Formats: sequence, structure tokens, C-alpha cells
Amino acid sequence: MVISSSVVFIFTFLLFLSGYVLQQQTVRSLRAAIKPPPPSIPTPSSPVLAKHFGTPPGHSFFDKYLASNRPKGGWGKVAYVQLVRSHMHVCNAVMLFAELENQESLAQRLLLYPKEWDEAVSGQELLDTRMATSKRLLRDAAKQYKVMLQPVEPMIKLKSGRHYLSNRREAPTNSA
Repeated sequence: MVISSSVVFIFTFLLFLSGYVLQQQTVRSLRAAIKPPPPSIPTPSSPVLAKHFGTPPGHSFFDKYLASNRPKGGWGKVAYVQLVRSHMHVCNAVMLFAELENQESLAQRLLLYPKEWDEAVSGQELLDTRMATSKRLLRDAAKQYKVMLQPVEPMIKLKSGRHYLSNRREAPTNSA
């Protein structure tokens, strides 16, 4: 009887200790979650890091030059232009415009894309997934990053009847 009572007592005590430890871990994690983060200390720019990773935005000579010297005719005359020739290039162009928006560039943004993308039948049930993704990215770029969209027609026709803005590399013909 004494042995069984001591076994019950030991297991009850061990159960109590495990509950106590679990409770203390939970309290510590809650305190860490509620505790405000320490104030960030600005780190000085190291010449070694700047050599490999560049200087932080706003510290370059060009940024200082543009802040003091506005372009002739104002920022309305300056624009970043991207020519998108295929669906693969749309994402890259949108990422570039997103970075320009993050850097708060004052210049306009213009994205040129093939006019045949607009001429694709929109009522078609099975629209190419690349075309649908490209159109969605173009709409998002126009809304979020203030990009002006401009469809363009090809100026150079290729021997196969395709145009220069397409993916394939071919020799251009003399006819325009």
C-alpha cells in the first residue's frame, strides 16, 4: 500500500512539474510576442559593403544631382520606357516599374506592348494562359504603378509573316 501510494505521489508530482514547465514556456513566448521591438539603430554604410552591394537609395551622386537639378521642361518630359516583345518580358517590366514606384521616381512610366495582344478574341473560352496572365499584369501595372500602356504595331516584317516583336529570331525582309 505504501509503495502504490508513493508511485501515485511521484507520478502526480512529475505531472505537476511538466505542467509547470509548459506554463512557464508559454508565458515566456507570450511576453516575447507582446514586447515592443527595440528601436532600430541606423548602421553606418561600410565602404566594403557599398563596394559589393551599392549605396543605399538616396545617397548616390545621381540622386543628389537630380534633387538639385530638375530636367529641362520638368518631370513631365522625362519617362522610363519598356518595350515588351513577349509574354516572358512582361513580369520583368512590371517589376522594374514597381521598383521605380518604391523609389518614388518622378518620371513618367510607359510600357509598349504588341498591338496583337489587344486584338486577341476576348470572348474565347480557352484564352491562352500566358495571354491572360500578361493582360492581368499589364492592368495591374497601370493601376498600381501609374504605367501608361501603349500598344504598338511592328515596323519590320519577317520572312515568315511574323513581325519583329515576336519571340523567334529571323532575318527581316526589305518590305515594311
